[in-house]
Amino acid sequence: MTIQEVWEIKAKKSQATKNMTSEQLKKYYSDSMREFSIITGKLFKPIKVVSVRPLDDYKLWLRFSTGETKVFDCTKLFDFPVFQRLKDKDIFNSVYVDYGIPVWCDGEIDYCPHALYEQSVPV
Repeated sequence: MTIQEVWEIKAKKSQATKNMTSEQLKKYYSDSMREFSIITGKLFKPIKVVSVRPLDDYKLWLRFSTGETKVFDCTKLFDFPVFQRLKDKDIFNSVYVDYGIPVWCDGEIDYCPHALYEQSVPV
């Protein structure tokens, strides 16, 4: 079972995630990581984003602490109110890495590195 599968199970239990604030989503995903460790018996190893570059069409090029590079399509985030500001290209293109996490707007908006790793495609 992957962390993504754990999140999907949790999401089915609670469809309220679309209305969560950034802080609520952080707690939700943090709880999911603990559940992943309990369910699978595997220690959750944090993945960090080492480098990020904005691409066309609201995509991010990402290099992870594993050495892998992947591309993530951010348009799927636009369904969540907390990510609506990223539709502004200037804001979207201002992404940078802060302590292994891609952030925008001086840290007001961020996205879980492990979720990015699971949901992005290798390049």
